[in-house]
Amino acid sequence: MVRVSSLKASSLCSVGFIATFWVCSVSAQVSITSAVYKQQVVASVVKVKPVLGKNAQGLNRPWTNVIVESGYEWVEAAFVAPGDKLLYSLKVKNNGQYTVPVGHLRIEDKVPQGCILAPESFLQTDILNAFSVSADGQKFVAASSQAGQAGGWRWLRWDHLKPLEPGQSFNLFFQTRLQDIVDP
Repeated sequence: MVRVSSLKASSLCSVGFIATFWVCSVSAQVSITSAVYKQQVVASVVKVKPVLGKNAQGLNRPWTNVIVESGYEWVEAAFVAPGDKLLYSLKVKNNGQYTVPVGHLRIEDKVPQGCILAPESFLQTDILNAFSVSADGQKFVAASSQAGQAGGWRWLRWDHLKPLEPGQSFNLFFQTRLQDIVDP
């Protein structure tokens, strides 16, 4: 579940030579698309020039040295299991014709049931968004001050710190670790 807070912008309008001003309220059309990826471990196999070595019978025989370097990549999370690390990606885009002013765009999301927030989520260095967390969805604290305390945080909030022009978009990310399988 993703919530986008009030997206009303005010602008000053005037007509012709009349010195009358009024406030026009416009609704921005901000869309959010999301995707979920899971971390998959991959191993790179590097074959090295064969060398001569002795096998168990003491005979000289060519062996191929294989060096395995493990790493990981993010793949679409079609199936997940307890212990999987999940990456949630939210793309926020202004589809409207009006700029969303600073202070008028707040995105909240909830950590999915059965997951805990991964410590990597607290290390976000995003200069466009202020990232905060909450246990109850009411009192939010700066996520950077909570690094290392992943348990118990259920709500996430990003306050966009710049105007969002028409057509502009940005991405938000957070990571979790799946603890239990839950029915939808």
